Amino acid sequence: MATLATALPRKRLSTFQQAMLSLYWFSTSLHWAIILLVILPLQAITIAGDEFKGRGLGLVLAIGALVSMIAAPFLGALSDRIKTRWGRRVPFIVIGVAMNVLGLIGLAYIPREGDLNSLLPYILAFMWVEFWNNVASAPYSALIPDMVPPEQRGSASGWMGMMTMLGNTIGLLFVLLFGTQVGVIGMYWFIIVVMILGAAGTVIFVKEPPAPEPKPFNYRNLAGVMTVFGFAALGSIGLNALALIRVAPTDGVAQLFGTTPCSEGSKQLCLDISPAFAIALTIGSLPLGLILVALGAKLVGAWDRIWGATHAWLREYNDFVWVFLTRFLITMGVYTVQEFLLYYFRDAIAENKSDFVYRIFGMAITTKAEEAVPYFFFALLVGAVVTSLVAGILSDRFGRKVMVYASGALQGLVALILIPFHDYTLAVLLGIVFGLGFGAYQSVDWALASDVLPSEDYAKDMGVWHVSQVLPQMIATPFAGFFLDAFQKIGKSPTVNQPTLGYTVIFMMSVIYFALGTVFVSRIRKVR
Repeated sequence: MATLATALPRKRLSTFQQAMLSLYWFSTSLHWAIILLVILPLQAITIAGDEFKGRGLGLVLAIGALVSMIAAPFLGALSDRIKTRWGRRVPFIVIGVAMNVLGLIGLAYIPREGDLNSLLPYILAFMWVEFWNNVASAPYSALIPDMVPPEQRGSASGWMGMMTMLGNTIGLLFVLLFGTQVGVIGMYWFIIVVMILGAAGTVIFVKEPPAPEPKPFNYRNLAGVMTVFGFAALGSIGLNALALIRVAPTDGVAQLFGTTPCSEGSKQLCLDISPAFAIALTIGSLPLGLILVALGAKLVGAWDRIWGATHAWLREYNDFVWVFLTRFLITMGVYTVQEFLLYYFRDAIAENKSDFVYRIFGMAITTKAEEAVPYFFFALLVGAVVTSLVAGILSDRFGRKVMVYASGALQGLVALILIPFHDYTLAVLLGIVFGLGFGAYQSVDWALASDVLPSEDYAKDMGVWHVSQVLPQMIATPFAGFFLDAFQKIGKSPTVNQPTLGYTVIFMMSVIYFALGTVFVSRIRKVR
């Protein structure tokens, strides 16, 4: 017997309804843009000081990513199975945003300058924000497949992409225009107001369709999968925690790893974590999790059942696997480029000259790489806003795959051009091109996933799909960082004499990621 969800056709949504459906994405995108790009780095310096800012920031982000990655699929599965008079998704959005706001207030007032003792309560508050944000976002992410008919998924996904880009843009513009006047606490209160208004707009104007009868669900299988992914996060957490430890030369752990000044000119010693160890711990933790889960299944006699069910699922939902891999690889490419732009501007464009002036069409902008990078991102956002809505609508007419092909080609082309040409004006202009590809992919991305969801457990499946965005954040940076350091050292040797060899290698890596992610789309059978 068909479920209620499939028996009742989805009604076409008006433009206003699609805009309101995606309004919460605007608020949560602004929320994370300001926190991740501006506030967290500032508060890391406040709490840990200049010597430990990078280590402290890395630890906070890795733990937050773990919470997000584990929570989303389970919260999604829970919302798939709950029926209330207000719907399946709306109660989660309301409660999640309310508790998220409480966590933001904690993040605003917990940090104490130069006091590492406030790092633990700050991390707990950040975990609280990550969890409750996922309480709202994981069920909310299923509203597009819940409500939007297949012929409108591209345009609805385009609205989501555009709201995401607008949230990022307006958040950064607020910081640029008013950040100095309002300070960190004022930024948090601005985020709180926007979060409440965005959630209210979606909740008031979006009416959920009738929910199907809840179905039984085996949480053990999902727990096994998420345990494997969780080990990948634990590798990154362990790496950042080790790097945060202050040691004496006589300590046993110091003799094992060796020591290095915590920062240039510092008298305090930290563990000397080699790039090879960093990459092994970060990348190796994923297969380690897989091995441990397999051994656990063997011990309890469940291996044959789990492997058989997994193998059957992979065959039946082959398209979803390819969509997951596509997003994973495209996201790996994005993080491999964007996380190292500041170093690229300093080492390749400025050639490490302290008096170098960054110019756009001859107009002096700044002498600091950290102040030059935002212009690239603003250019990226301009391009992304242009294509985010248009590409989604076009994908309804011409198909999803062609949009992914175009977006992957544009992003890969930018990385390829940055290798031989080290010019700041060109880099900013290429930011627009990168944004055109990035916006196009973001707008089609959601529709592509909605088209191939394995079941009607939309929120759970979207939560699993969410892992394909979070996991690369923990893998791409240490992986590329290892190759950057290693090949920069080789390139600076007199025999090679290629001082930007490291950037050539990691940008070529990103080109390969974009190419593979684009090619894998062709393996999806259900979507044109």
